[in-house]
Amino acid sequence: MATKLMKYDFGYMFEVPVNTRAVPEYKKIVKKPMDLGTICNRLSRGTFYTKFYEKSKNWDDVFVAILQDIELVWHNCFTFNYEGSTIYRMAEVHRRRSRNTRKRSFDHLLSDDVKKRIDDYVAKCDKLRSPEAVAAAAAAAAGSSNYVRR
Repeated sequence: MATKLMKYDFGYMFEVPVNTRAVPEYKKIVKKPMDLGTICNRLSRGTFYTKFYEKSKNWDDVFVAILQDIELVWHNCFTFNYEGSTIYRMAEVHRRRSRNTRKRSFDHLLSDDVKKRIDDYVAKCDKLRSPEAVAAAAAAAAGSSNYVRR
């Protein structure tokens, strides 16, 4: 799925990590960077298997980790960029495409627990980007030089 997303339209925008030398503010705002290329590399190197399955002997943990990382790509984009900006809209399209691909291709193979954990993760990410959460973070960081106003 991650490879398909990279090949779809403007998927190249989400294929590599954000260049933090060119965009140093990114590290201040995005706490856990993620991109589709990193997800593909982790899949091909067996990182998800090693990190999650060998620890718990539960494939659901592996599926959740992969799907959460894909969702994290969109969450990071939404968090860093202005709503309505070109890259924000690109992420919205890719997020919809990833969800539709999941639903049409393999959603029926996922346990209810995996679906619930992914839904909970999405809700948590959405809540972190709510106007209330953003206002609270801005207020908390008002005196901090680490806060970049967007």
